[in-house]
Amino acid sequence: MKGYVLDGCTLINLYCAWGSIANLNCFPAPFHIGTAVASEIHYVREFDSKGNVVAKNLSAIELARHHPLHELAPTSEEIELMVRLSAWLDDGEAQGLAIAASRAMEFCTDDGAVQKVVTALGIQANLASTPSLLLGWAGNEPHRLGTLPTMVKRITELGRFRPHRSSPHYSWWMNKLDE
Repeated sequence: MKGYVLDGCTLINLYCAWGSIANLNCFPAPFHIGTAVASEIHYVREFDSKGNVVAKNLSAIELARHHPLHELAPTSEEIELMVRLSAWLDDGEAQGLAIAASRAMEFCTDDGAVQKVVTALGIQANLASTPSLLLGWAGNEPHRLGTLPTMVKRITELGRFRPHRSSPHYSWWMNKLDE
């Protein structure tokens, strides 16, 4: 595999989980974002010192302090696919999926519409979700596994995300919320 392409929501979810994206360094391949996602990310929610949820400015410069995300611009061929995908997906997802599919990279998204479009259009794409990335990061390492309940709670509250009931990770996620 040549790497991962993150959509905006998955990038924010991972940032919420860890309080940064430094843990992306633990993966075997580099992470990328499309130019559309780079322009969409402006803030993330975080806890302040009193435990209140506050907005924190987030920029490409701030993200790069934690982990270098390679920003990818689509080729003309990828733009053609992106335009076709934009009928069903937002700009960041359409661009990210087009780039990932054409470059044999893994597209990281939690949007169920992406899987439907991939299936409907017969696009050859490998997809990863926030839960699968967290599980991949944790592996069999006891300390990392022990931090997953806290991360799931942070993503649920700060990222306002939980997998859809149809997700293969839904039960796992709900169990982590109860731990």
